[in-house]
Amino acid sequence: MSSVSCIKPRLTPREIVYFQALLPRFPLSTNDLNYYRNKVKGYEGECFFDNLLLKNFSTQGYLVPYLNFEQNNTSCQIDTLLITQQKIYLFEVKNFEGEHYIEGGNWCLRASNKTITNPVHQMQRAETLLRQLLKPLRLDIQIESYVVFVNPEFTLYHAPFDLPVILPTQLNRFMKTLSHQTSTLYNSHRKLAEFLLDNHLDDPESRRKVKYDYENLKKGAICSKCSSFDVVVGYHKTICDYCGHSQANEENLLEAIKAFKLLFPEKRVTINNINEWSNSEHSTKTIRRVLKNNFELVNLGRYSYYV
Repeated sequence: MSSVSCIKPRLTPREIVYFQALLPRFPLSTNDLNYYRNKVKGYEGECFFDNLLLKNFSTQGYLVPYLNFEQNNTSCQIDTLLITQQKIYLFEVKNFEGEHYIEGGNWCLRASNKTITNPVHQMQRAETLLRQLLKPLRLDIQIESYVVFVNPEFTLYHAPFDLPVILPTQLNRFMKTLSHQTSTLYNSHRKLAEFLLDNHLDDPESRRKVKYDYENLKKGAICSKCSSFDVVVGYHKTICDYCGHSQANEENLLEAIKAFKLLFPEKRVTINNINEWSNSEHSTKTIRRVLKNNFELVNLGRYSYYV
């Protein structure tokens, strides 16, 4: 049984949450849709690798599922860190699929011969910035970095033998090697984990913004499972006629309010605005209760709103 401690949860990236809020209500361009799907695919790969580590690393360790920090005015995101007694493992996780090859130091997609961003360079940059971040701690601990490809449909040709990558066919063997390590964590390791938590920054706002207007977005209650508008808001529950998913009205409405706040941060959250946003499908009584229980009232009389 794993004794790895996950020092913080891997939250769904804000960029994905942004697109999930927008997608049911506004038609995305092909480019925006592909961008969103690639983000989801990458996130799913990271979650898959988290689970592999938690299942297979059978000795003491700290798992840092996502680290976002700034060093020398440069932002850095690290997919996964594993802190063990002797080493910090840095993993750049990729959920690529299809045939790829390396030629003249360039990474290319075989189907189109298109050059892609070199993931080893991404990993090396992250390692350099992490070393700079940790330098004041004067730690006697190694950093070992890998690019991990988790998708079984991925193939890489012409890769040098000393390339710091773990291919899908090597994942099981790598996990066995990790699990055979002896690792005992001490107070210094705990302080290292706390230092990383202290330096972790909230996920940045969506880097890719879609142009839309409030008037152009579809209003109404939606299913939280399949994003269909084919729902019936009953006395207690919101039921989807498309997939059959059932959810408490308060939960369904709270998700809609959060989407409203995310997509329109400049708009005030008022009973009237949320009533319009839900296309009057949720009762005013439910709206008032959900706002009162989950948000803070800024009391300005008839101009009151919630934050």
